[in-house]
Amino acid sequence: MKKYIFTTFVTVLFGTVMFAQTDNLKFKVKGQTFEMVYVGPGTFVMGGTPEQGNDVWLNERPTHKVTMSPYYIGKYEVTQALYKAVMGSNPSRFQGDGLPVENVTWIEAEKFAETLNELLHDELGNRKFALPSEAQWEYAARGGVDGEVTKFSGSDDISDVAWYSENSDGRTHNVGMLKANELGICDMSGNVNEWCYDWWGVYNSEHRRNPNVTSEGVEHRRLVRGGGWDRSERYSRVSIRHNMQPERKSPSIGFRIVLVDDHDPVFWKNE
Repeated sequence: MKKYIFTTFVTVLFGTVMFAQTDNLKFKVKGQTFEMVYVGPGTFVMGGTPEQGNDVWLNERPTHKVTMSPYYIGKYEVTQALYKAVMGSNPSRFQGDGLPVENVTWIEAEKFAETLNELLHDELGNRKFALPSEAQWEYAARGGVDGEVTKFSGSDDISDVAWYSENSDGRTHNVGMLKANELGICDMSGNVNEWCYDWWGVYNSEHRRNPNVTSEGVEHRRLVRGGGWDRSERYSRVSIRHNMQPERKSPSIGFRIVLVDDHDPVFWKNE
């Protein structure tokens, strides 16, 4: 099977303190431990690639090459236990420490990352937690440089990797119960949709580096990725894109976080 992800030459820009360690990282905050998975640099094809079949929407086109700097991403969606430890509250409809937090706005998810940075300031140095860019989200969902070409994150069989309308019994499930993808990341398909950093925008065919949409554009909407417990199989694909106003909340939308080098000059730069 042809791969749509390609390795890229690693420049001296990637030789920062943050990326000297390529193993997963664990952090502890107020009694809660969480794990961040290393995602190596590389170039991949983003959007409705051929394995997505006839389910591809117009907003997933055109496909385009994207080159990524390295970063870390949460092994799991942010759980209610972690959210409560950091924010002191739990807005979720479905209650349980091991369940993903949901019913949070984009604004609340962004505030979580900011608060976590404050709590772990002494450990982070030049690094910071943030919501993933849409490109970071899809690159990790596809398994990074070594990922297989699959319709869902880690498998072509949705039941291997995702809680969705046909198997969820109408609710979320504890994170990490199903098969992880090639990077060891769980629940990037199904369980809850996940907020991304970007404002909603359309694709073009240009080769980009670390893209993120920082300007609001025409619609006051943020990107949502991954599919949820209440949606059909089509909505859990790795290239599916949705958008929602950042003030809105839903019991099928949560988030995960990334750890990035705040001083890397290439990280937030659009090219």
